[in-house]
Amino acid sequence: MASSRSAVFLRLRAFIAERMRMSPIDQPLMLLELLGH
Repeated sequence: MASSRSAVFLRLRAFIAERMRMSPIDQPLMLLELLGH
């Protein structure tokens, strides 16, 4: 299931790229949320 894993990775990377355009204060919170799950 490498293809589905890479699809998840691409979606996650796109999500992170989208969040990077937000305020710097949101970025650590987003990382904590990702690491928390």
